[in-house]
Amino acid sequence: MTSKKLKSMAKGQLITKYPGLSGATLALIFFIVAMALLTNTLVPDTGGLNALSVLCQVLAGIVEAILVYGYTAICMKAVCDMPFRVSDLFEAFKEGAWKPVVITEIMILGLLFALALPGSVFLVLYITSEKVVYMILSIALFALGILGYIYLDVVYSFRFMCLLDFPGRRAVEYLRLSRDILKGHFWKLLYIKLSFIPWKLVVLCSMGIAGLWLKPYFKATEINYYLYLMSKRR
Repeated sequence: MTSKKLKSMAKGQLITKYPGLSGATLALIFFIVAMALLTNTLVPDTGGLNALSVLCQVLAGIVEAILVYGYTAICMKAVCDMPFRVSDLFEAFKEGAWKPVVITEIMILGLLFALALPGSVFLVLYITSEKVVYMILSIALFALGILGYIYLDVVYSFRFMCLLDFPGRRAVEYLRLSRDILKGHFWKLLYIKLSFIPWKLVVLCSMGIAGLWLKPYFKATEINYYLYLMSKRR
């Protein structure tokens, strides 16, 4: 199925549901921004990383993952023409899914930390010694880390959808299932994600207002691709 067809399906599925989806999107953004402001307030700016700031960032990432899981549930219900409410943002607590959501997020944060660590080490070495070779190695390793981040972002895109479809499994199974579903389809999903970049520029130009339309549209397109690939597996 082409990305154009997936996007067309998403538009048709959401056209009558945008009032409710806009409310859910606003609530999601509000909670994420509030969490970021709270983190910045609680953690003093010392000019660098410390244990408290790292802990707060991890906790903020976990809270955001719980909310994104709920938002995924809302969009999945919209795509499947099921009723939804803004309070479904907290679906993880209602369905007891918060444990695998938290564990999978910690696993991914751990992988991201491992990707960023080598470049950070050489950056520190460059700052302390001012040797150009360390700067070059740091830039190269950070570039590889960015590629690694993109890979993880794509291959684990379906983890919350898998959790919604197959509750009760171990957390690691959702990561593995998402990766398995995307075998042979990695580049297609990456292309779909990249194709939304021009729309994200529109969001910036509209001071975020267009995001109330774009975020559910993007998520619904992603969900349609997940459902399409799952239908081929059955």
